[in-house]
Amino acid sequence: MSEQSKPNQRVMNIILVLVGLACGGVGAGFTYFAYTYSQTVIATNGIVTQQFIENEHHDNRRYNLVISFSDQQGDLHTGQVSMTSQDYDLPVGTEIDILYDPDILNGLNGLSQIKLDTWFEVWGIGFIFSMVGIFTIVVLILAYRDKKLRAHSSSA
Repeated sequence: MSEQSKPNQRVMNIILVLVGLACGGVGAGFTYFAYTYSQTVIATNGIVTQQFIENEHHDNRRYNLVISFSDQQGDLHTGQVSMTSQDYDLPVGTEIDILYDPDILNGLNGLSQIKLDTWFEVWGIGFIFSMVGIFTIVVLILAYRDKKLRAHSSSA
């Protein structure tokens, strides 16, 4: 290995470690928020009242939903799903499982922020960031270990 590439490799390793730690930290943060969210929300059924397309691209349409639901006291509310997805191509009138926070029923626009009651909607972002962070760190550890084993076997 040339003298020029050793510092470049060291800088790249440091950057990858920082990226791995950052992704792991972000994932842990999102997972913590998902956990606290899951402890306060209430699951109920809602009915799709509106569906609109967020992105008009031909092959990549992303849908958003407005859903009507009743809270624990039986009061009717309207909420907008917090994420858009290609999977939300649901016709008006479809009954769907949702989660809502009873402490924050009405947002700034009069619509409640709700989530569909799916694993990915609640836990997905935290899981993805955590896995990227863990994968990055594991790959770096294995590469470092392999480099040490090669250096040890070549000196023997």
